[in-house]
Amino acid sequence: MSSFCQNLAWRRAVKSFVPPADSSCIPNIEPILDAAVNAPSSFGLQPWRVYVVTDATVKKELRKHAYDQRQVEECTHLLVFCANTNFDKRIEDYVSHTGVSVEMANMMSHFIESHPHPVQWAKHQAYLALGFALAAAAEQRIASCPMEGFHPQAFSQVLDLPPTICPTVLLAIGICNPD
Repeated sequence: MSSFCQNLAWRRAVKSFVPPADSSCIPNIEPILDAAVNAPSSFGLQPWRVYVVTDATVKKELRKHAYDQRQVEECTHLLVFCANTNFDKRIEDYVSHTGVSVEMANMMSHFIESHPHPVQWAKHQAYLALGFALAAAAEQRIASCPMEGFHPQAFSQVLDLPPTICPTVLLAIGICNPD
């Protein structure tokens, strides 16, 4: 069995993917999504959302807004990591889910209200989820490629995202082209 570090050494940013021979070859991304969901974050708030795009027509449209990078269209799954900037709702959900004290909730609210760039803070948190997703892909020996080169506003329009969701970084997943 290979170690975590060996799997990380195996991992590379894939520059092109090939279509799966059949549906049994499509990578199982559940462990990758689980890693993103369980990634640590400041206060445990996890102010991010991950959207999974598999529709070929949507990926083709998104490619136009990603400097024509072919990984966007060739991958089996395009994960769009987004900062969730609806901070009050996120804190409310967190409190109801975890039962943290009112004092802790107030501290979280104060932190975000006093932060000079709260959206940037949330985007940084989304990168933590990306890192864990990349590590999980390496553990599963699933080909992946993190990507920053895209137009977030155009992605928001194509994916019909609410204004509180900011596309931040992409992770293309699929079957590695051996070339």
